[in-house]
Amino acid sequence: MKEEIVKRILEVYGDDVLSIVFYGGHLKGLIDEVDVLVILREHEDPVKVNRLAEFITKVKDPVERELGIKLAFELYTLEEMENFHASLLDILKCHEVVYDPEGYFRRLAEEVKDPYKNLKRMKYLTTIEVVRG
Repeated sequence: MKEEIVKRILEVYGDDVLSIVFYGGHLKGLIDEVDVLVILREHEDPVKVNRLAEFITKVKDPVERELGIKLAFELYTLEEMENFHASLLDILKCHEVVYDPEGYFRRLAEEVKDPYKNLKRMKYLTTIEVVRG
């Protein structure tokens, strides 16, 4: 099943796929829904909602229909992933890296475990919020 999901993602996004990570309760056999994180190098559409709609149409819906499973996902570009995401902390609790040829996700996971680096990311995001707010 996982191989088929990875194959579908790679067929749709090709060389733009940086990392694919399965995570969540299905890895422990607790729930049936399969959670997947997909990190893209970039995407031609800068509008996130359009990218999400594309993923649903080209990956999620066909996978659910063909494999008879529920698929939940997180989809980020490299630029988006460079900001701190609270969901990443949850993903790191229980995950399986299935595609990461350049080791990007593995490096990111190590950085997230470093409190100093996390503090710098959060400080940056807080500063942005204060300036815009």
